[in-house]
Amino acid sequence: MKSICLIIVTTLVLISSVGATGGHPSTEPVEKPSLEVVYLGTEGDFLLFTVKAEKVVPKTVFSIRNEAGDDIYREYHSEISSVRRIRIPRAAGHTIRFILGNRKQQCSKTFTINTNIVETVQVKEIGQ
Repeated sequence: MKSICLIIVTTLVLISSVGATGGHPSTEPVEKPSLEVVYLGTEGDFLLFTVKAEKVVPKTVFSIRNEAGDDIYREYHSEISSVRRIRIPRAAGHTIRFILGNRKQQCSKTFTINTNIVETVQVKEIGQ
């Protein structure tokens, strides 16, 4: 009876150590994804950004979060590199964080948003 228990335990250990590489441990380092975010300006009540993602591996998540940590936008990336134009409502918050990452690597860019509306009034005298 003891020999049967040992065989079962050994089999479980071998199964748990076999990864997605077909039993061969991966020695290749996972490259950190690259994220470039550029503020373009405003369009109505939206802030415009260009987001460039590179070195993306499958199951990489791109998300945008406000200062409370709530997701404003979230999607899974499968393309190795991509460029997107993102519109975010001005009311989203005062701090916006762009995050690109997977289980092992993550990069982020954070922006603070200060909106000042300037009103210009011109008064001209009309000739008589």
